[in-house]
Amino acid sequence: MSTRTHSLLLRFLRVFFKKFLETMWDGYFDKLIVFLTVLYFVGQGIFADKWEVIAPLVWGVCAIIVGHGFAAAREVSKEIQEAITKGHPKGFAPDTPVAYPLLYRTRLYAIAGLLLGASGYVSYRVWDASKEQAANRESHKDAVTITQGTVWQADDFFHGTFFVRFNATKNITPINVMADYAITNVKGTPIMIKSLSLELLGKHNTWWTLVNLPTTQPIWNGNPSIPNSGVGLLVLPEGFLMDKIANVELPKGASLRGWMLCQIPPDYLAIGGSDSAPLRLRVVDTAGDETVQPLEKPTVGVNVLFTEMKSFPVPNEDLASYAVIAYGSQ
Repeated sequence: MSTRTHSLLLRFLRVFFKKFLETMWDGYFDKLIVFLTVLYFVGQGIFADKWEVIAPLVWGVCAIIVGHGFAAAREVSKEIQEAITKGHPKGFAPDTPVAYPLLYRTRLYAIAGLLLGASGYVSYRVWDASKEQAANRESHKDAVTITQGTVWQADDFFHGTFFVRFNATKNITPINVMADYAITNVKGTPIMIKSLSLELLGKHNTWWTLVNLPTTQPIWNGNPSIPNSGVGLLVLPEGFLMDKIANVELPKGASLRGWMLCQIPPDYLAIGGSDSAPLRLRVVDTAGDETVQPLEKPTVGVNVLFTEMKSFPVPNEDLASYAVIAYGSQ
């Protein structure tokens, strides 16, 4: 950079910062409030999540910078023009030879143009970040709504009323939770469900994930502690939710309804008391968006299900002759 260009740039920056600081001082209280607000966002670690608040502040500062940039270009250009008209610049002795900068107006406004370009780029990046944040927030809303139907929960692990019978074996595994749910796609686009899981509240406010039981084996009801007490084959008219979501695209606004069969882990630590523990359903779609729906406490009692199911007698079977095992140990 030549001495002339360097001198021109220094004169521009001197006038620019002088005017900028004067403006800041004139409204120092308001500017202090803005500064402290931004400092608060940074200190709380939420700066990146508050683009809607930060963006207008950045745009305002950029506008001030651009305005002062062109004002500085005008003032320095005016000083040089007056010096040329009078024959010597301000601050120089009359007999001092001076070389005036070539194309000084063009170069001064080019500097102001650079400030304009830099401010425009920063403003664009802030706007882009704000738009992206808004899009991410929209896309991470609940993927579905969850409607709870009938829910039945066994009193404990082994003393259940409903069982999955494993074909070609003498083993049955208890169904500790039978639940009927409907899920509705509330996104603006079709979705696919990646996983469904029921969770049961236990001791120390810990949520335990229940084991999803197979739906391709017969479901029996009866009492294995009473020999020859009869066995019923259950048919659930709404089908199974796990089967209905498998490799199926759920259109916008569409719903699926079905039953879930679950088993409480043997090491589950119960809350205690006579009331059934709260349940909640967790739904995750293939985009990674998750919906967790707190559910009402289920109603305990076999009769609750009888309006939602069909039972057919199974001849020549006795649950007392079957081993009751945990799912996965067969």
